[in-house]
Amino acid sequence: MNRRTGFSLVELVVVVMILGIIAAIAIPRVWTAVDRADETTVDYSVKTIRDAIDLYATMNQSQLPGEAGTADDLKNDLRPYVRQFPTNPIMKSSDVRVETSGKPLSGAVGGPEGWLYDNQTGEFIANTPSGATPSATAPAESPATASASGGT
Repeated sequence: MNRRTGFSLVELVVVVMILGIIAAIAIPRVWTAVDRADETTVDYSVKTIRDAIDLYATMNQSQLPGEAGTADDLKNDLRPYVRQFPTNPIMKSSDVRVETSGKPLSGAVGGPEGWLYDNQTGEFIANTPSGATPSATAPAESPATASASGGT
């Protein structure tokens, strides 16, 4: 009697090919989901910090945080409004580069910092390797800029 015990080479090759096809389909989808999650985290963090900037300006007669022009000063000013300063998951950094020029930050992107902030305008954006993320580039209208432009 000829009894078979085990799998043939052809059966094993077919199984390995099927697993390879499944992996080729699944892995890019997982990477895409991780990228989307990072972008969502950045968007949420930008909105949270912008809200904290607005709260600070409201509580301090329209003065913007970080008046001294340093990242430590900005973080200390926002400490009552933000438990912990967020880390930019794309840049893996919670460092902030504070600009004092009053010019749009879109020209200042780059460098290792996770965030960019202009203490003259209140603009706060996320830094990424390829520049600021599109959804995180528009500056929040702080009470200081709203009163200067005639807004409420």
